[in-house]
Amino acid sequence: MKVFVAVDLPDEPRAALAATLADLDLPGKVAPPENWHITLRYIGAMDEVAIDRLLAGLDETELGGPFTLRTAGLGAFPRPERATVLWVGVLHGSDRLEALSDLVQDVVEDVGFDREDRPFVGHLTLARIRPPEDVRRLTVDVELPSISVPVESITVFESIQRAGGPEYAPIEHIEL
Repeated sequence: MKVFVAVDLPDEPRAALAATLADLDLPGKVAPPENWHITLRYIGAMDEVAIDRLLAGLDETELGGPFTLRTAGLGAFPRPERATVLWVGVLHGSDRLEALSDLVQDVVEDVGFDREDRPFVGHLTLARIRPPEDVRRLTVDVELPSISVPVESITVFESIQRAGGPEYAPIEHIEL
C-alpha cells in the first residue's frame, strides 16, 4: 500500500475553498475537492506490519492538541514562472503545522523510513501541471479570501491509483 499522513479538510472549509476557486481557470490536472488535504509526510509503499507500527507510534505521540489554520493565497512549485504544482498556502498556523510534520517525521523514522530531505512547506495541492507553465496570472493577480480550517486530527491515507486519477482512502484518523 502507498501511504501518507495528512490533515484532511473538514466539509465546511472544503466547500468554502471550492466556492472561492470555482470561477478560476486552473491549469493542468486539477485535483477534485474530495482529494484536498495538507500532506504532513508522504511515505510511499508500506506493508501491513509497518503500517501497524506507524499507527501505534502516532497513537502514542503527543501531537500538540487541536489548532486552527488559515489559508493564504496561491503559490507554485518549483516557482510560478515554470510551475508543475499549483497550491493554496497556509497563512496562520503554519508553525503548528510544521511542528506536527516534525512529530510525524519522527514516528516515520522510528518505523524505519528515512527523514524527508526537503523542508516542509504546508500547502494544499490544487493542480499538477505537465508540461510546466507560467502561473503568475494566478499567484500574483488572484487574491483569495482566507479560510479558517480547524485541525483536530490527522489522517493516515492509502493512495489508490485509479484510471480517472488517485483516490485517497483513510486508514485511520488520529485525534490531536
